[in-house]
Amino acid sequence: MRNFKSISRVIILVIITIFGLSILSCSTLSKMLENPIRFDENTPIEDSCFLYFSSYLKITSYNGIPIEQKTIFAGTSSTWNDNIVILPAGEMEFTTDVFVRTQFMTISGKDLRFKYKFEPGKEYCLGLEYNSRFAGVGIYQQLPSPSLNFNRENLIATIPFY
Repeated sequence: MRNFKSISRVIILVIITIFGLSILSCSTLSKMLENPIRFDENTPIEDSCFLYFSSYLKITSYNGIPIEQKTIFAGTSSTWNDNIVILPAGEMEFTTDVFVRTQFMTISGKDLRFKYKFEPGKEYCLGLEYNSRFAGVGIYQQLPSPSLNFNRENLIATIPFY
């Protein structure tokens, strides 16, 4: 009987934790959608595109313009990470720093660049794409889901770093 109570408490704790995390991820997404970063107030919204940058891409510049960095833990992060950024549509060049360590590989680089032409009125997610022979940016035509995942069906381009 004693083991049953312990197991019941653990199960209840796990359920509460999962519920709490799902509410937290939904509130994070709604905060991003309510408070996007608008780069150029003079560009009409219909001539703009909406970009979400995953935390793996530390954006350091946009078309040669430095992006503000913020201090986190023992390093820095782009203020554009994990945010919706509204930018004038068209061809853009970004510079990013990348550091990812998995069980099988480490991907790191500074001042990596990529270009892409973004269409007005569209929503995009940008994330790191990599395998043993490729590292670059995956561009998805979507805003992030509440769990901040990207849907592979919405992948429209993979752009190698240069």
